[in-house]
Amino acid sequence: MSPIVSSSHWSTWVQWSRFSAAVPKQGGTHHLNEQWPEYWAQQFGAHRYNVIDCLRGAIWRDPRVAWYYAQKPVAVRQRRRHRAV
Repeated sequence: MSPIVSSSHWSTWVQWSRFSAAVPKQGGTHHLNEQWPEYWAQQFGAHRYNVIDCLRGAIWRDPRVAWYYAQKPVAVRQRRRHRAV
C-alpha cells in the first residue's frame, strides 16, 4: 500500500477485515511501503479502525506457514459510533 492513502480509501473498508503487509527488509515483489505492524495500527487508528493481534499466535509456530506470513496478519475492526441516549 502506498504511504499516502486518501481518506476516501479508508472509508471503503468493511467492518471486519484481515490485513497483512510486508515488514522492513522482508523484500519481495511490489512491496512499496514495508513497515512494522505498529505503523499500520497508527494508520488504521487515525481512520477509526482498531487493529487486533489475534491471528499471529494461531500460526506463529506452525511449520506449514512461512515466517513472513506468520509475523504479519492482524484483524481490523471499524470503531462503532455510539449514539447518545
